[in-house]
Amino acid sequence: MLFWPSGSGPSEQQTNGIASAFAGTWSGQGRIPYEGVDVTWTVYFRVDGRIAQVESGQSSCAGGTLTWLRGTATRMEMRYVPPPTCTPGRVTVTSRGQDQMIFRVEPDSDMEPPYEGTLHRV
Repeated sequence: MLFWPSGSGPSEQQTNGIASAFAGTWSGQGRIPYEGVDVTWTVYFRVDGRIAQVESGQSSCAGGTLTWLRGTATRMEMRYVPPPTCTPGRVTVTSRGQDQMIFRVEPDSDMEPPYEGTLHRV
């Protein structure tokens, strides 16, 4: 049984990969508080895919691979695997309309707080 926090209602059907609403290239800004760095992320999602790439030039720990875990047409959970010296975690991507999303990273470390950014379709 799968339970979603608020934002995804029970009427939303689960997808088998990245939903078409998320397909394409997205870019936006956020802040990694434990590094004190503002970053610009670029994320590449392929419809029905299970792997995505995230890039950022401002922090070596802000890029890596995203592996799809579960999702609906408006929300996805993904596993974030950055370079080996950085902390992996869980990413939640939430649609905020046709061309905007919230990209939230929850590091596996108790020492690092969650961080997020707003991304727009490119």
